[in-house]
Amino acid sequence: MGKEKHWSRIASDFEERTTYVAGKKNVEEIQRTLSALALSGKVLELGCGNGTYTRVIAKTADSVVATDLSEDMVAAARKRLQDLPTVQVEPQDAFALTYPDATFDAVVMVNLLHVIPDREKAVAESRRVVKADGRIIIVSFTTAGMGPLAKLGLIYRYRRAFGQRPKAARALTVAGTRAIIETARFAVQDARLIGKGCKAVFVHAAAR
Repeated sequence: MGKEKHWSRIASDFEERTTYVAGKKNVEEIQRTLSALALSGKVLELGCGNGTYTRVIAKTADSVVATDLSEDMVAAARKRLQDLPTVQVEPQDAFALTYPDATFDAVVMVNLLHVIPDREKAVAESRRVVKADGRIIIVSFTTAGMGPLAKLGLIYRYRRAFGQRPKAARALTVAGTRAIIETARFAVQDARLIGKGCKAVFVHAAAR
């Protein structure tokens, strides 16, 4: 099954499945973490899924371009976010963005980096399209920092909700994610694990 089809088949209830796997409190913590950043200007969201976190970003941003590789996810997000005039939803490939250099004030990836094959290329593309004083925010669920029983529970819930993981999927660490971000000419301002039980890598960095 291709990567687009893997996600397209669950576009209609993607948020419910994610909440089942990660837990409602952890999804809400990610939302609070994004909200606290108060991103402004023009924001690009990569891997928006069906828009779980787009609405949070849109509360403070002047405009949001929410993108996903899956056409079905794009359709689901458009339907869900149609009441937000500052949000534009469109298909994009994170490895080959069609936007000119220095277009956005910030780039956000939530639960994308750990499921794609070439993380470095996606981050490099983000650096290309972000402005000289722009920012990048990475949030991705991980098994790092979790005990053995918690990991087993997470794996069990994931397989029930999503089936087999994509072949490219690989758990991120704070140090590994930080290294990818810094190589792409970002200066890391915050890098840590967030969440209880289920963990997520959170990295916030500024272009340099």
